[in-house]
Amino acid sequence: MGDMALTCRTERFIKEFSTDIIEKYGLKADWVREQVVGEREAWHEVYLFVVAKAGEDDVELMLPYPLFFAADEDSKDAVERVMDLLDLDLSTANARMRRAELISDDE
Repeated sequence: MGDMALTCRTERFIKEFSTDIIEKYGLKADWVREQVVGEREAWHEVYLFVVAKAGEDDVELMLPYPLFFAADEDSKDAVERVMDLLDLDLSTANARMRRAELISDDE
């Protein structure tokens, strides 16, 4: 898969699952200014990023765990990861992955 195809897969995953990820894994602290689900540059992997208050400044932090999605991973593994991390059953995970065009209808 080419770089652009991997980027597009990553963007579709983020669009479909970012709200779920922030609700389940987001930090609830006074020093958190913003939380964003995003791609680790050039890796096509999805993580949770936090913009934190650091004195007078803000600093962006990438939470290294968990890895929510890797654009080049096997479809079956991606579905299982989504099920495990977001507590989804198989039919819901498959339906949402299909809606995001991350798996085909025959998977």
